[in-house]
Amino acid sequence: MWDAVSSVRVSTPPVRFPSMADSDFQVALVTVDDTVLEQLVEAAITDASADDVTPPLTAGPAWTPTRIAWLRDFHRDRRIGPGRTGPGTTWAITVDQRVGPACWRPGCG
Repeated sequence: MWDAVSSVRVSTPPVRFPSMADSDFQVALVTVDDTVLEQLVEAAITDASADDVTPPLTAGPAWTPTRIAWLRDFHRDRRIGPGRTGPGTTWAITVDQRVGPACWRPGCG
């Protein structure tokens, strides 16, 4: 879905979450530091089409250096802390300490 305010496509890569029948897993919302950012990028390029995660910066659905750089910048600019330049706040969801999709909420933080 494209966010009408910022013209940014807000999407998340698919993640293989444990079933609800599993009782020994832990889900957490974590801030995006450099380590989490790299895990988030890896999850996106492994499990999602670039068209599902980034605006159409390059032709086709493939991940390119331009799209990967955009994804890093998007989340880096929206994380909590000094140097934040983007609107909203970005977080990552972890399942058993494994990074899955990002959460992005405009106007928070």
